[in-house]
Amino acid sequence: MDCSDNPYGLLFEAISMIPISHYALGLLCILIVVLYNFLEFHLLEDLLTGFRGSPVSLTYNSCSEIYEGVASKCKILHGRYMAIVLLHGDQGKLVAEQHFGFALEEAYGL
Repeated sequence: MDCSDNPYGLLFEAISMIPISHYALGLLCILIVVLYNFLEFHLLEDLLTGFRGSPVSLTYNSCSEIYEGVASKCKILHGRYMAIVLLHGDQGKLVAEQHFGFALEEAYGL
């Protein structure tokens, strides 16, 4: 059977012509994106916003009495916040706790 008769053979031939380094680069890019999102490092977002912080995003019902009584009067919730670089995600907290030997919440008063 000739490769021109089989579309899968043609596809395999085309795939085999791509250098291995391109596959490795693509896999590295995917790995970096997955780790960046999994570990919740927001360094690129912080760089693009000039380290001004992110706006607080809340899920709430703006017609509720609690919002009218509490959240609408709390100026902190209407501003921006900047997370500590090492403490973006729970994984970072666990690694730091294992490395330093104490809970970071106690050390930083979080």
